[in-house]
Amino acid sequence: MPIVTTKHQQELSDVRQIAGDKQERDVAFYLRRAFKDSDDIYVFNDYAFSYDDERAQIDHLIVHKYGFLILESKSIYGEVKVNGAGEWARSYNGNWAGIPSPIRQAELQQKLLKKMLVENAADFLGKILGLQQNVGGRKWEALCVVSNTCILHREDIPADINKRIIKSEAVADAVDKIGGKGRLKAFIETSPAFSADELRSIADYLLTRASLAAAPDPEPSAAAPASTPVAEPVTEVREPTTKPAPVAEPAPSAQISCKKCGEAQRLTGSYGKYGYYVKCEACGANTSMRQPCIRCGSKDVKVMKKRQEYWATCSCSDPYLLFTQPRSS
Repeated sequence: MPIVTTKHQQELSDVRQIAGDKQERDVAFYLRRAFKDSDDIYVFNDYAFSYDDERAQIDHLIVHKYGFLILESKSIYGEVKVNGAGEWARSYNGNWAGIPSPIRQAELQQKLLKKMLVENAADFLGKILGLQQNVGGRKWEALCVVSNTCILHREDIPADINKRIIKSEAVADAVDKIGGKGRLKAFIETSPAFSADELRSIADYLLTRASLAAAPDPEPSAAAPASTPVAEPVTEVREPTTKPAPVAEPAPSAQISCKKCGEAQRLTGSYGKYGYYVKCEACGANTSMRQPCIRCGSKDVKVMKKRQEYWATCSCSDPYLLFTQPRSS
């Protein structure tokens, strides 16, 4: 029997989609404003990936010095109750109805992410005294972020769940409390911390996994492919699309040249406070890789790194190869 969607059902679905999108944008705004200049907190908004024949989409993934934090955004504008069994209910137009636990959803996403990172740690972490470092023993936490106008009946929410529910306006403080501890506190608590290079390596690996998830399956599938995030400390991700895997065109030399002297060959790719850039060996100037799209001229172009290659993505078309890092002799 075909599934028939009434106009009312469709309108209700559209309203909820709009509300959900706004909630995620609000949380992303708070995170960007708080951590855009941070060197040790990386934010991936709408991070999607696939691993072990499973797919996951994380509203907000935080990678910090001490581990990983997943934020599940929920556009709940009414009231919320959670009983002793951890079952959630929300009000809508005065009527109460059960909803899936956002924290449980975040934990399921976290489980797949942790499995992927643990089993591939050698790809982004080195060894110490001959022993391979890993991420399993780091901090792994999951929180639910609800709308600022949501009414939480906290007096009835179990304590272990209550502390994991925050409002959008408090998200930056929660992230900073978990991942922004100072050196003295970290020393007292003996918390192992990633170095700046390790954080960058983890971020690059996550970007690579997201780009792999964006490639279409060998066989047709009903599952929507993931989208590709931005390679910056505070990261945004475009809406899911069905873009094919990147194609190597046009030639890299045609895309990046020194903004000062025009040199296009003697360039070295690097990463800094404001994202990816190339350093000119001829005059020493730095040039951002965030160039206008070669196809439509849009300035809303994002850059991601995959091994020795830097790819540009724009909403107008497929990703294209922007720059290839010269191999050291």
